[in-house]
Amino acid sequence: MFQAARTATLALDSALLGDSLETVFAPQQLIADVERVSGFAGPSLQRLLHVPALREGNPKREALSKMPELALAWRRLACGEVGLGSWLPQHDSDWAAYSDFVSFVVYASALVELHDEPALRRLQHLLGLAALRLKLDPLIHREPDLAVRLGLSIETPGYLVALEIAAACQLRVASVRNAISRREMIADPNHGVPIDAALDWMVQRRGFLYPVINAIAPGRRINGRLANQWLSQDPRVEQLRRVTRLRMMQWRVLGSGRCFGVNEQGLHHCLLTLPAEDPEGLSDAGMEALEDRSEDSAVVLYRQSFVSVSAVGERAVEMPIYQGVVPTMRALESLIDYLAAACDSDTSTEQRVASGGASLGTLTPLPGRPGVERQADPDECEGC
Repeated sequence: MFQAARTATLALDSALLGDSLETVFAPQQLIADVERVSGFAGPSLQRLLHVPALREGNPKREALSKMPELALAWRRLACGEVGLGSWLPQHDSDWAAYSDFVSFVVYASALVELHDEPALRRLQHLLGLAALRLKLDPLIHREPDLAVRLGLSIETPGYLVALEIAAACQLRVASVRNAISRREMIADPNHGVPIDAALDWMVQRRGFLYPVINAIAPGRRINGRLANQWLSQDPRVEQLRRVTRLRMMQWRVLGSGRCFGVNEQGLHHCLLTLPAEDPEGLSDAGMEALEDRSEDSAVVLYRQSFVSVSAVGERAVEMPIYQGVVPTMRALESLIDYLAAACDSDTSTEQRVASGGASLGTLTPLPGRPGVERQADPDECEGC
Protein backbone atom coordinates (compact mmCIF):
# COMPACT_ATOMS: atom_id res chain seq x y z
CA MET A 1 0.00 0.00 0.00
CA PHE A 2 2.65 2.52 1.02
CA GLN A 3 5.99 3.39 -0.49
CA ALA A 4 8.82 2.47 1.90
CA ALA A 5 10.39 5.43 3.65
CA ARG A 6 13.97 4.87 2.56
CA THR A 7 15.46 7.45 4.91
CA ALA A 8 13.02 7.31 7.79
CA THR A 9 14.48 8.09 11.18
CA LEU A 10 12.33 7.04 14.12
CA ALA A 11 13.27 8.67 17.40
CA LEU A 12 13.85 6.90 20.68
CA ASP A 13 11.83 8.56 23.45
CA SER A 14 13.82 9.14 26.63
CA ALA A 15 10.57 9.54 28.57
CA LEU A 16 9.80 5.87 27.94
CA LEU A 17 13.16 4.59 29.20
CA GLY A 18 13.54 2.91 32.56
CA ASP A 19 10.16 1.19 32.38
CA SER A 20 9.65 -2.48 31.55
CA LEU A 21 9.21 -3.10 27.84
CA GLU A 22 6.58 -5.67 28.73
CA THR A 23 4.56 -2.71 29.98
CA VAL A 24 5.53 -0.09 27.39
CA PHE A 25 5.00 -2.47 24.48
CA ALA A 26 2.28 -4.69 25.90
CA PRO A 27 0.63 -6.34 22.86
CA GLN A 28 -2.84 -5.01 23.62
CA GLN A 29 -1.39 -1.53 24.17
CA LEU A 30 0.37 -1.62 20.80
CA ILE A 31 -2.78 -2.77 19.03
CA ALA A 32 -4.74 0.05 20.68
CA ASP A 33 -2.02 2.53 19.67
CA VAL A 34 -2.17 1.44 16.03
CA GLU A 35 -5.95 1.69 16.00
CA ARG A 36 -5.83 5.20 17.46
CA VAL A 37 -3.20 6.40 15.01
CA SER A 38 -5.12 4.77 12.15
CA GLY A 39 -8.18 6.73 13.17
CA PHE A 40 -6.33 9.92 12.25
CA ALA A 41 -4.08 8.70 9.46
CA GLY A 42 -6.61 6.48 7.66
CA PRO A 43 -8.99 9.19 6.41
CA SER A 44 -6.06 11.38 5.33
CA LEU A 45 -4.49 8.52 3.39
CA GLN A 46 -7.86 7.77 1.86
CA ARG A 47 -8.08 11.31 0.53
CA LEU A 48 -4.49 11.28 -0.75
CA LEU A 49 -5.09 8.00 -2.56
CA HIS A 50 -8.34 9.32 -4.05
CA VAL A 51 -10.31 6.43 -2.61
CA PRO A 52 -13.95 7.40 -1.99
CA ALA A 53 -14.33 4.77 0.71
CA LEU A 54 -12.22 1.89 1.96
CA ARG A 55 -14.87 -0.79 1.58
CA GLU A 56 -14.58 -4.43 2.54
CA GLY A 57 -12.31 -6.26 0.12
CA ASN A 58 -10.46 -3.14 -0.97
CA PRO A 59 -6.71 -4.02 -0.92
CA LYS A 60 -5.84 -0.64 0.61
CA ARG A 61 -8.20 -1.33 3.49
CA GLU A 62 -6.66 -4.77 3.94
CA ALA A 63 -3.20 -3.20 4.12
CA LEU A 64 -4.32 -0.85 6.88
CA SER A 65 -5.91 -3.74 8.75
CA LYS A 66 -2.54 -5.49 8.87
CA MET A 67 -0.86 -2.68 10.81
CA PRO A 68 -1.55 -4.18 14.29
CA GLU A 69 -0.07 -7.51 13.20
CA LEU A 70 2.98 -5.75 11.78
CA ALA A 71 3.41 -3.75 14.99
CA LEU A 72 3.66 -7.01 16.91
CA ALA A 73 6.20 -8.34 14.39
CA TRP A 74 8.40 -5.26 14.89
CA ARG A 75 7.93 -5.67 18.65
CA ARG A 76 9.51 -9.13 18.55
CA LEU A 77 12.67 -7.68 17.00
CA ALA A 78 12.81 -4.56 19.18
CA CYS A 79 12.37 -6.52 22.43
CA GLY A 80 15.05 -9.07 21.59
CA GLU A 81 12.66 -12.01 21.37
CA VAL A 82 14.08 -13.35 18.08
CA GLY A 83 17.38 -13.36 16.26
CA LEU A 84 17.68 -11.11 13.23
CA GLY A 85 18.25 -14.00 10.84
CA SER A 86 14.99 -15.70 11.77
CA TRP A 87 13.07 -12.41 11.84
CA LEU A 88 14.03 -11.06 8.43
CA PRO A 89 11.34 -11.65 5.77
CA GLN A 90 11.69 -14.50 3.31
CA HIS A 91 9.52 -13.07 0.53
CA ASP A 92 9.32 -9.74 -1.27
CA SER A 93 5.74 -9.21 -0.14
CA ASP A 94 6.80 -9.57 3.49
CA TRP A 95 9.62 -7.05 3.04
CA ALA A 96 7.08 -4.64 1.58
CA ALA A 97 4.70 -5.21 4.49
CA TYR A 98 7.41 -4.54 7.09
CA SER A 99 8.42 -1.30 5.37
CA ASP A 100 4.72 -0.38 5.00
CA PHE A 101 4.47 -0.23 8.78
CA VAL A 102 7.50 2.07 8.96
CA SER A 103 5.96 4.34 6.32
CA PHE A 104 2.63 4.30 8.15
CA VAL A 105 4.28 5.58 11.35
CA VAL A 106 6.40 8.12 9.47
CA TYR A 107 3.34 9.48 7.68
CA ALA A 108 1.34 9.65 10.90
CA SER A 109 4.23 11.57 12.51
CA ALA A 110 3.60 14.43 10.07
CA LEU A 111 -0.04 14.91 11.10
CA VAL A 112 -0.54 17.86 13.39
CA GLU A 113 -3.47 16.06 15.05
CA LEU A 114 -1.07 13.43 16.39
CA HIS A 115 1.62 15.74 17.78
CA ASP A 116 2.38 14.73 21.39
CA GLU A 117 -0.02 11.80 21.07
CA PRO A 118 1.24 9.01 23.44
CA ALA A 119 0.10 6.28 21.04
CA LEU A 120 2.23 7.67 18.21
CA ARG A 121 5.21 8.26 20.52
CA ARG A 122 5.16 4.59 21.54
CA LEU A 123 5.11 3.47 17.90
CA GLN A 124 7.99 5.83 17.08
CA HIS A 125 9.93 4.51 20.07
CA LEU A 126 9.21 0.94 18.96
CA LEU A 127 10.76 1.53 15.55
CA GLY A 128 13.59 3.56 17.04
CA LEU A 129 14.46 0.57 19.23
CA ALA A 130 14.17 -1.79 16.26
CA ALA A 131 16.56 0.43 14.29
CA LEU A 132 18.98 0.25 17.22
CA ARG A 133 18.74 -3.56 17.20
CA LEU A 134 19.64 -3.54 13.51
CA LYS A 135 22.50 -1.13 14.12
CA LEU A 136 24.12 -3.49 16.63
CA ASP A 137 23.97 -6.62 14.48
CA PRO A 138 27.08 -7.72 12.55
CA LEU A 139 24.84 -8.74 9.64
CA ILE A 140 23.77 -5.12 9.15
CA HIS A 141 27.41 -4.02 9.38
CA ARG A 142 28.10 -6.29 6.39
CA GLU A 143 24.86 -5.60 4.51
CA PRO A 144 23.59 -2.11 5.41
CA ASP A 145 21.10 -2.17 2.53
CA LEU A 146 18.97 -4.59 4.56
CA ALA A 147 18.01 -1.76 6.90
CA VAL A 148 17.20 0.52 3.97
CA ARG A 149 15.02 -2.18 2.47
CA LEU A 150 13.06 -2.28 5.71
CA GLY A 151 12.55 1.47 5.49
CA LEU A 152 15.00 2.47 8.22
CA SER A 153 18.22 4.44 8.18
CA ILE A 154 21.15 3.75 10.51
CA GLU A 155 22.49 6.94 12.04
CA THR A 156 26.24 7.21 12.88
CA PRO A 157 27.04 3.56 12.09
CA GLY A 158 29.70 2.13 14.34
CA TYR A 159 28.87 4.41 17.29
CA LEU A 160 26.20 4.70 19.95
CA VAL A 161 25.06 7.79 21.83
CA ALA A 162 23.98 7.71 25.47
CA LEU A 163 20.27 7.55 24.55
CA GLU A 164 20.80 4.43 22.44
CA ILE A 165 22.86 2.68 25.13
CA ALA A 166 20.21 3.53 27.72
CA ALA A 167 17.45 2.15 25.48
CA ALA A 168 19.34 -1.10 24.82
CA CYS A 169 19.87 -1.63 28.57
CA GLN A 170 16.51 -0.31 29.83
CA LEU A 171 18.28 2.37 31.85
CA ARG A 172 17.84 6.08 32.34
CA VAL A 173 19.99 8.26 30.10
CA ALA A 174 21.53 9.92 33.17
CA SER A 175 22.88 6.54 34.32
CA VAL A 176 24.67 6.03 31.02
CA ARG A 177 26.06 9.56 30.97
CA ASN A 178 27.43 9.01 34.47
CA ALA A 179 29.14 5.82 33.30
CA ILE A 180 30.71 7.69 30.38
CA SER A 181 31.89 10.46 32.70
CA ARG A 182 33.50 7.78 34.90
CA ARG A 183 35.23 6.54 31.74
CA GLU A 184 33.64 3.12 31.95
CA MET A 185 33.21 3.70 28.21
CA ILE A 186 35.41 6.03 26.21
CA ALA A 187 33.33 8.25 23.94
CA ASP A 188 34.38 10.09 20.81
CA PRO A 189 33.15 13.68 21.30
CA ASN A 190 31.95 13.88 17.70
CA HIS A 191 30.31 10.49 17.29
CA GLY A 192 29.71 8.71 20.61
CA VAL A 193 30.86 5.40 22.07
CA PRO A 194 32.27 2.84 19.60
CA ILE A 195 29.86 -0.08 19.32
CA ASP A 196 32.43 -2.67 20.40
CA ALA A 197 33.19 -0.78 23.63
CA ALA A 198 29.48 -0.23 24.23
CA LEU A 199 28.69 -3.94 23.77
CA ASP A 200 31.36 -4.90 26.32
CA TRP A 201 29.76 -2.51 28.81
CA MET A 202 26.13 -3.34 28.00
CA VAL A 203 26.52 -7.10 28.43
CA GLN A 204 27.27 -6.41 32.10
CA ARG A 205 23.85 -4.80 32.58
CA ARG A 206 21.00 -7.07 33.64
CA GLY A 207 18.52 -5.25 31.44
CA PHE A 208 20.54 -5.54 28.21
CA LEU A 209 18.06 -6.61 25.56
CA TYR A 210 20.46 -8.09 23.01
CA PRO A 211 23.22 -10.19 24.67
CA VAL A 212 22.99 -12.54 21.69
CA ILE A 213 25.02 -9.90 19.79
CA ASN A 214 27.98 -10.60 22.09
CA ALA A 215 27.65 -14.29 21.30
CA ILE A 216 27.65 -13.90 17.52
CA ALA A 217 30.51 -11.39 17.64
CA PRO A 218 33.30 -13.74 18.85
CA GLY A 219 35.63 -10.99 20.06
CA ARG A 220 33.12 -9.31 22.36
CA ARG A 221 32.95 -9.72 26.12
CA ILE A 222 30.73 -12.43 27.59
CA ASN A 223 29.52 -13.25 31.08
CA GLY A 224 28.53 -16.40 32.97
CA ARG A 225 24.87 -16.01 32.15
CA LEU A 226 25.52 -15.84 28.41
CA ALA A 227 28.11 -18.64 28.50
CA ASN A 228 25.73 -21.06 30.25
CA GLN A 229 22.98 -20.32 27.75
CA TRP A 230 25.36 -20.91 24.83
CA LEU A 231 26.73 -24.14 26.37
CA SER A 232 23.19 -25.50 26.66
CA GLN A 233 23.16 -25.61 22.84
CA ASP A 234 26.68 -26.95 22.33
CA PRO A 235 26.70 -30.68 21.42
CA ARG A 236 30.23 -31.11 22.79
CA VAL A 237 29.09 -30.72 26.40
CA GLU A 238 26.30 -31.90 28.67
CA GLN A 239 24.77 -30.04 31.55
CA LEU A 240 25.21 -31.87 34.84
CA ARG A 241 23.66 -29.90 37.67
CA ARG A 242 23.28 -26.60 39.39
CA VAL A 243 25.39 -26.21 42.54
CA THR A 244 23.28 -23.69 44.41
CA ARG A 245 25.73 -23.03 47.24
CA LEU A 246 28.43 -22.07 44.79
CA ARG A 247 26.08 -20.33 42.32
CA MET A 248 27.61 -22.47 39.62
CA MET A 249 26.35 -24.60 36.74
CA GLN A 250 28.41 -27.73 36.11
CA TRP A 251 29.17 -29.14 32.66
CA ARG A 252 30.95 -32.23 31.34
CA VAL A 253 32.83 -32.39 28.05
CA LEU A 254 31.64 -35.42 26.11
CA GLY A 255 34.38 -37.84 25.18
CA SER A 256 37.12 -36.59 27.50
CA GLY A 257 34.80 -36.47 30.53
CA ARG A 258 36.45 -33.35 31.90
CA CYS A 259 34.14 -31.25 34.08
CA PHE A 260 33.99 -27.56 34.80
CA GLY A 261 31.66 -25.05 36.39
CA VAL A 262 30.52 -21.62 35.20
CA ASN A 263 29.15 -18.88 37.44
CA GLU A 264 25.44 -19.23 36.82
CA GLN A 265 24.18 -15.66 36.90
CA GLY A 266 27.41 -13.74 36.60
CA LEU A 267 26.99 -10.44 34.78
CA HIS A 268 30.48 -8.99 34.80
CA HIS A 269 32.60 -12.04 33.94
CA CYS A 270 32.41 -15.61 32.73
CA LEU A 271 34.19 -17.27 35.65
CA LEU A 272 35.16 -20.89 34.97
CA THR A 273 36.25 -23.32 37.73
CA LEU A 274 37.64 -26.84 37.31
CA PRO A 275 39.98 -29.45 38.81
CA ALA A 276 43.09 -29.36 36.66
CA GLU A 277 46.76 -30.19 36.48
CA ASP A 278 47.38 -28.35 33.21
CA PRO A 279 47.22 -24.59 33.98
CA GLU A 280 49.55 -23.71 31.13
CA GLY A 281 47.30 -25.47 28.63
CA LEU A 282 44.24 -23.69 30.04
CA SER A 283 45.97 -20.33 29.71
CA ASP A 284 47.03 -21.08 26.16
CA ALA A 285 43.43 -22.04 25.36
CA GLY A 286 42.20 -18.60 26.34
CA MET A 287 41.57 -18.46 30.09
CA GLU A 288 42.72 -15.25 31.74
CA ALA A 289 43.58 -14.33 35.33
CA LEU A 290 43.97 -18.05 36.08
CA GLU A 291 44.48 -18.75 39.78
CA ASP A 292 45.03 -21.82 41.91
CA ARG A 293 42.18 -21.63 44.44
CA SER A 294 43.19 -24.76 46.34
CA GLU A 295 43.74 -22.81 49.55
CA ASP A 296 40.41 -20.96 49.49
CA SER A 297 37.90 -21.53 52.26
CA ALA A 298 35.36 -22.83 49.74
CA VAL A 299 37.71 -25.32 48.10
CA VAL A 300 36.14 -28.27 49.93
CA LEU A 301 32.77 -27.44 48.42
CA TYR A 302 34.27 -27.16 44.96
CA ARG A 303 36.08 -30.49 45.26
CA GLN A 304 33.03 -32.29 46.59
CA SER A 305 30.95 -30.94 43.73
CA PHE A 306 33.37 -32.40 41.16
CA VAL A 307 34.07 -35.81 42.78
CA SER A 308 30.87 -37.53 41.68
CA VAL A 309 30.77 -36.14 38.15
CA SER A 310 34.37 -35.84 36.99
CA ALA A 311 36.15 -38.44 34.91
CA VAL A 312 38.99 -38.40 37.41
CA GLY A 313 36.57 -39.38 40.21
CA GLU A 314 38.16 -39.44 43.65
CA ARG A 315 41.31 -37.83 42.27
CA ALA A 316 39.34 -34.58 42.14
CA VAL A 317 39.68 -34.45 45.93
CA GLU A 318 43.43 -34.03 45.58
CA MET A 319 43.73 -32.10 42.31
CA PRO A 320 44.29 -28.35 42.37
CA ILE A 321 41.18 -26.27 41.76
CA TYR A 322 41.77 -23.57 39.17
CA GLN A 323 39.55 -20.60 38.44
CA GLY A 324 39.85 -18.05 35.69
CA VAL A 325 38.00 -15.69 33.37
CA VAL A 326 36.85 -16.65 29.88
CA PRO A 327 36.69 -13.22 28.24
CA THR A 328 35.00 -13.84 24.87
CA MET A 329 33.01 -16.41 22.95
CA ARG A 330 36.08 -17.08 20.84
CA ALA A 331 37.99 -17.98 24.01
CA LEU A 332 35.14 -20.22 25.20
CA GLU A 333 35.13 -22.05 21.86
CA SER A 334 38.89 -22.55 22.09
CA LEU A 335 38.69 -23.76 25.68
CA ILE A 336 35.99 -26.36 24.95
CA ASP A 337 38.06 -27.58 22.01
CA TYR A 338 41.06 -27.91 24.31
CA LEU A 339 39.13 -29.79 27.01
CA ALA A 340 37.67 -32.12 24.38
CA ALA A 341 41.00 -32.71 22.65
CA ALA A 342 41.75 -35.94 24.54
CA CYS A 343 39.12 -37.82 22.53
CA ASP A 344 38.04 -35.58 19.68
CA SER A 345 40.81 -33.29 18.54
CA ASP A 346 39.42 -33.13 15.02
CA THR A 347 36.04 -31.65 15.91
CA SER A 348 35.54 -28.24 14.32
CA THR A 349 32.85 -25.62 14.47
CA GLU A 350 32.00 -26.24 10.82
CA GLN A 351 31.49 -29.97 11.45
CA ARG A 352 29.23 -29.25 14.43
CA VAL A 353 27.07 -26.88 12.42
CA ALA A 354 26.85 -29.34 9.52
CA SER A 355 25.69 -32.08 11.86
CA GLY A 356 22.89 -29.93 13.23
CA GLY A 357 24.63 -28.74 16.39
CA ALA A 358 24.48 -25.28 17.86
CA SER A 359 26.37 -22.47 16.21
CA LEU A 360 27.02 -18.90 17.17
CA GLY A 361 24.56 -17.74 14.53
CA THR A 362 21.65 -19.73 15.97
CA LEU A 363 21.85 -18.78 19.60
CA THR A 364 18.33 -18.31 20.92
CA PRO A 365 17.29 -15.31 23.01
CA LEU A 366 18.17 -15.34 26.68
CA PRO A 367 15.66 -16.17 29.40
CA GLY A 368 14.08 -13.17 31.00
CA ARG A 369 13.46 -11.37 27.71
CA PRO A 370 9.87 -10.52 26.73
CA GLY A 371 8.07 -13.45 25.14
CA VAL A 372 10.73 -16.09 25.78
CA GLU A 373 9.10 -19.12 27.32
CA ARG A 374 11.59 -19.66 30.10
CA GLN A 375 11.47 -18.68 33.73
CA ALA A 376 12.50 -15.06 34.05
CA ASP A 377 15.24 -14.08 36.43
CA PRO A 378 14.20 -11.93 39.38
CA ASP A 379 14.68 -8.21 38.82
CA GLU A 380 17.74 -6.69 40.38
CA CYS A 381 18.96 -3.14 40.77
CA GLU A 382 20.60 -1.23 37.94
CA GLY A 383 24.09 -1.33 39.35
CA CYS A 384 24.13 -5.05 40.22
